[in-house]
Amino acid sequence: MTDITPRRLVLWGVGTSRTVRAHWALHELDLDYECRAILPRTGETQTAEYTELNPRQKIPLLQDGDFKIAESPAIAAYLSNTYGTRENSRLGSNGASTLRPSSTRPASMSCAATAI
Repeated sequence: MTDITPRRLVLWGVGTSRTVRAHWALHELDLDYECRAILPRTGETQTAEYTELNPRQKIPLLQDGDFKIAESPAIAAYLSNTYGTRENSRLGSNGASTLRPSSTRPASMSCAATAI
């Protein structure tokens, strides 16, 4: 019997610019994740399984273990703050991270406001 550990990160949603932003952040941070390819306006976000995860029935939604967060800017900030390192951060011409906001307060407020 093989002991397979499920992926910790699961991103729900494809097909919109907002979901692309979340996929982009995961890619830029070189994170392994599972994609649940559900589309908006198809009824897929209204299933009992998804509604239990996200009562607002919107995509994208990121699951990180027991933690869930919605809204792509909050997802990008959360991923950067949680998994960002000196090695995987993307630095702009001024040396600032392009994934991390210049102040941690707006990111924290954004994540807190959208955590489910």
